[in-house]
Amino acid sequence: MTAYRNPAPTVDIIIELLHHPHRPIVLIERHHEPLGWALPGGFVDYGESVETAARR
Repeated sequence: MTAYRNPAPTVDIIIELLHHPHRPIVLIERHHEPLGWALPGGFVDYGESVETAARR
């Protein structure tokens, strides 16, 4: 069995547009599987905090 240092954690964030009517949120359109709309996010690098990954 292979031992992994990190099981590929991810982070997603909600960006709310406060100065727009109805305060919409930002979504990204995926062009690869799984297709559709998603919250912006990505993988957390080894040794990186989730807060740093979210800012990146």
